[in-house]
Amino acid sequence: MTKCNRQMKPKLILSSQGFSGRPSVKTERKHFLAPFFTIYGRMSRVRYLKYLLSLWATPVLSFILSLNSNTNDATGVFLISGIIAIFFSIPLICQRLHDTSHSAASFFICSILLPGFGVCISAILLMFVTGTIGPNRYGEDPLGPQTIYSF
Repeated sequence: MTKCNRQMKPKLILSSQGFSGRPSVKTERKHFLAPFFTIYGRMSRVRYLKYLLSLWATPVLSFILSLNSNTNDATGVFLISGIIAIFFSIPLICQRLHDTSHSAASFFICSILLPGFGVCISAILLMFVTGTIGPNRYGEDPLGPQTIYSF
């Protein structure tokens, strides 16, 4: 068994001199809502699943409520929250495609060829496709440096 290390460096931000005279090192952190507003970068499968579940919780719950009630209020909430969820899932799908070394153009082509189903099919398939190991043209590996064991 041989041990191979990925050749990647984590992003570090050096701040100004601290009280001890040595520079302090801080890791770069993003806000929770940042992936909903950008199509740049890469996203791992677990993080993608967490964001999708948090995004689609309201439309699914309102759909269940609309089935059990005779009012149109739950149906209206379902439609509005569903449209918002589709709108905000597009950047997540683009970032996940970047992790698999594909451009966002392939997503838009799939959405045009299969209107309505293109977004759903893309969102589900991207949960099972593994990302590119190491950096690619869209950025660093979202999983960071890892040790890979090969036999």
